[in-house]
Formats: sequence, C-alpha cells, structure tokens
Amino acid sequence: MAGLDSPSNQKKTPEKQEGDNPNLTIENVGVGNFIVAGALPEAWRNPGAAGQADRQQHKLRSYLDTAVHPLAEAVTSTDKGADEMSGYMRGFLKTVPIFMKGKLALPSLALTYMSDEAKMGDTVQNQLTDAGLGLGKGALLKASFRAFEGAGMTPATTGVGMGIMNRGSDAMLTRGNYYDAKGDFSLSQGLARTLSVTANPGAMAVDAVAFGFNDVLFATAFNRSRGAVAYKPSTLYTVSAGTMGVTSGFGRELDRQLREDGQLDFTQLSRKAFLQGVFDAAGGRVGAWQATRGTRLEPDAPGAMEKARSTPFQRGEVVDARQQALRDGMFIPERQASGLHTETWFGKVKTESGELIPAVFRPNDKTEAFAVRMQNEIAGYGMNGLGFKTNVPATVARTAEINGKSLTGYIQEMNGPNLVDHVRTNLGLPENLAVPKQSAVDFLRSTTALKTSYSDAFLHRMVMGEWDNHAMNMSVSDKVHNIDLGYAFKVPKSNLEFTPLPMARKAYETMSQGFYKELSGKPLNPETKVEMQGLYDRYSTPEGRAQMEALGLTPRQVDGVLGRTNWFATKALFPKQQEAASYVYLTRLSQFAKSVLRRPAHPPVTETQGNGS
Repeated sequence: MAGLDSPSNQKKTPEKQEGDNPNLTIENVGVGNFIVAGALPEAWRNPGAAGQADRQQHKLRSYLDTAVHPLAEAVTSTDKGADEMSGYMRGFLKTVPIFMKGKLALPSLALTYMSDEAKMGDTVQNQLTDAGLGLGKGALLKASFRAFEGAGMTPATTGVGMGIMNRGSDAMLTRGNYYDAKGDFSLSQGLARTLSVTANPGAMAVDAVAFGFNDVLFATAFNRSRGAVAYKPSTLYTVSAGTMGVTSGFGRELDRQLREDGQLDFTQLSRKAFLQGVFDAAGGRVGAWQATRGTRLEPDAPGAMEKARSTPFQRGEVVDARQQALRDGMFIPERQASGLHTETWFGKVKTESGELIPAVFRPNDKTEAFAVRMQNEIAGYGMNGLGFKTNVPATVARTAEINGKSLTGYIQEMNGPNLVDHVRTNLGLPENLAVPKQSAVDFLRSTTALKTSYSDAFLHRMVMGEWDNHAMNMSVSDKVHNIDLGYAFKVPKSNLEFTPLPMARKAYETMSQGFYKELSGKPLNPETKVEMQGLYDRYSTPEGRAQMEALGLTPRQVDGVLGRTNWFATKALFPKQQEAASYVYLTRLSQFAKSVLRRPAHPPVTETQGNGS
C-alpha cells in the first residue's frame, strides 16, 4: 500500500536466535500457546532471561494481530508497512461491535478487544491481565457511545468524545505504560502517560477542528435532507466512527513521535490519522448495517398517496362548521406575501353572517411540494377532531377569485402573530431587533399558560413528524398553533422514524432552541402520558386506522403517527435535541459578512434624487 513501504524496511528472513530451545513443554507456556511458543526464543518465553531492551526488540503479537497480519503482509511489501496496516485492520474490527446492537454486540466486543490485548507467547497471568484490560477498553467505548447516543448528541460530538475516550483508555488500560525502563511498576508514570496522550494540546486542537467541521457537515446535511439524515445510522455511525478514528489516531501518533522520534513529522501525522479514520468509518458503517437489520417497512401500495389526497375530507366535501365558513364565505385578498416558496395571499373571509375571518389562501401551483403541504395541513387540522392536540388552524380546500381569476387551492384561518413576533411585542422590542434568547426564555418561564400550550403544540408537531420546528412556524392567539406543515407526515421507510424529531432544524434563530431546551429530556406530565396512551390504543385498531386514513393519510403515514404516539406513551418524555453548536454561530457570521459585502458604500443615485437633493 502506498505510504506504508520503504526500501529500508524490506522483509528479512529471521535468523536463528541464540538460546532457542525446541524442547518446550506444555507446562512452560500453557496449552493455548504451546504450538506458537515452540518457535519463540527463550528470552521471549522467560522475561527474566533477558533485559528490557531485548523485550522491546522482540515484541509479542496479540492474538488479533497474529490473525490479521498475514493479510496485512499480502497488501504491503515491508515489515513496517505490514505492522501499520495490521493496526488499521484491527481498528476496523474493534470499531464494528461498538456500533452493533443486539445479542452479538457484546460478545463481539469482548472477543475483539480481549484478543487484541492478550499476547501470544506471554505468561498466562499476563494474558489474563491484558485480556481484562482490553475488555475494559471496549466496555468504556461502548458505554460512551450509548451515552452520547442516548443524550441526543450530534455525530461530531459523539465522534470527538469517543476519540478522546479511545486514546485515553488505550493509554490508561495498557499494562506496559505502568513499567519504567528497568521493568519496575510505576503508577505515576502510567497516569502521566495517560494524561499526556489524552490532553495533548496538539491532539486537542485537532479535536476542535474535527468537531467544527463535522458539526457544520451534519447540520448542513440535516437541513438539506429535511431531517432524514437523523434516521440513517449508516451516515451517523460512519461519521462518528470516522471522527473517532481521526482524532484518536492523530493523538496516538503524536504521542509516539514525541516519545520515540523526538521530532514531529506532520506528513505522517496527517496520513496515519486519515487512514485510521477511513478504517474506523468503515467499521462504523458495518456496525450500522448490523444494527438496522429488520427495521425496514414495506412501502405503501401503488396509488396509496393519490387515494389519500382524494378523500372527501381532503376535497372539502366533508367538513365541520368552521371549515364550512371558510369554504363558503367570500375571500377578500389584501396582499400577496413575498419571499415564500409557495404563492400565498393574505386576506379575510366574509361569511354569510357578516363575520370577517382573517385567513391565508394558497393557490395550487401543480407542484408536488404544494400537494404535500395541502395534504398535511388539512390532515393536521382533522386530527384535532380525533382528540389530538395538533392545534392546526381550520384548513379546507376551496376556490377563490384573485385578480379576476378563479384559483383552486386551500385556505387556512389565521390565528394571531407568529410566536417570535408575539414574544417581541410582549417584551416591547422594536420590529427590526432580534429577540434575545435569554429574554425570550425568561418570558416563557414567567407565562405558565404559554409554556403549557407551547409544550402541547410542540409535542404534537413531533407526533405529526414535522422537522422544520422553529418559532416562526407557530402562531399565538388564545393558545399556540402549529402552521407551515410542509414536511410533516413523511412516509416512514423504517421503524427508526418512529422516534420523534425535536428541535432539529439548524438555524440562526436561537430563540427556538432556547424554548425547546425548557422541555428537552423532561418527563411528560401524567395527564399527557395518559392522553398519548389513550390515543395510541384507540387508533391502532382497524377502525381507528380507518378514521385516520379518512383524513387523507396513507397506511404508512398512519404507521408513522401511531409509532411516534406510542414512543411518547412509552418513554413519557420530550426527546433530547441535537445541537450543532458551531453551525449556529458560523451561520450568523456568514450572514453578517454577506450583509456587509452587499451594503452600498454610497446611497444610490435614485435615492438621492428622490430626496430632492
């Protein structure tokens, strides 16, 4: 392999060692090592027969190293290259079970880590000690991964955290680090070595760079995939494992160069960190494949989506009183919204009784994006009638006349300003000023009714499977309403998507993050838990599912709603959010830079003329 071989390290035929004794007994080396030990010199079998220098010259190989070394030799042409390649291969094999799940995960973890620490030809006592230390290394990494995943950490945080843990545990739980040059045990030396490897400034600098890069990468992928990447362990585990490999590989090679070479070779540092990251990323990918087997769902039958979008409720033929008022009254357009993806008209509906209902009308532009939004918002409103507290305003299909043209589409009642403007008004802030995050959070904490309504609305926003969860997609009147459901009710491809997504959108608008932090990881109140359980029990029956499908949902969309409802009923808490911290600040910095670059140095000529100067 390129980079692993050099002419100075060509393989040599080993010469017979002085003191070799072919007359070995099982009692001398143990049953497990008898055959292999027959080829080992006496100095290797008897530590007291030679000095420390001789031990360093003839290093014993671990069981795992012995198993993979022939393959490493097959792809390289030097001893040094084979040793390096063996290290990457062993890293791959040990990474796989960290990300595995199920019955095979822990036995595989124990096997790989114990076999990579115990040395063939060593004493039985040393082998047992080293195997136990290896098991400890694997257990720490496995526990770390589960803790990071359970806490809702991003792949960047998980990968960097596990990288630090990997190089720290490797140093702390390696027996040789606690023996000095004379072979005497030294606890202080082992601890100092562990601290040096774990907290090396150079390694921590790479940790920071890796975190920032992967944090932005994940947030960007999240936004572009509309949250779908959060349900893909193949991506999440690969990024986490690759980051772990880069950071731990860099730290270990940096420590080795400082101790053994006395100087730094940045080319070798970069190359070895990169290769370790590649092999560990592959291990994470294989682990993800094992962990997600059996999670895929059968797709909807052909034509299921078209059938869902043509139900009487979706067409506006079966309506309640509020929908009827919106459907049959005269729509009076007042202004067209600008800067939105969908053509949107604000105005009022005048009913037969003379009531004026503020409303927003969206004409059908024949795109799939419009069809999805219309289906979602009508079905979301309909769920209120089934007992869900989606708090979606009344929405119904209808035609409206705008600028002399009759347009088909749907209309939705407007219920007050969006949540950001509501908070800004109550704090007495000017319209062009961003709402300070802490001020907004303090306001939420001081307003019990608002916080309760917000938690209900946000919970049901997650039940509907919406990912674009920020405060401007909620409106406030007597309660908090959910609006703009452009990405809700996504057809799940696996049961992993039954886990609700919290504050997942990575945006510069930090008030939303502050609000959801008030709920993140907190238990549901007992009444809400009972409601969630009751809704799941009621609508997981054939009759209940039929009622949900009548609103305009496909069978798989119903599965998604019920799966997330059951998650809340079972877990009885708000899921923890994944925060891409650096992305928020980098986005704000980018927007500031763009505003500066776009700002004209002098007023345009037309403005000067318009001012009469």
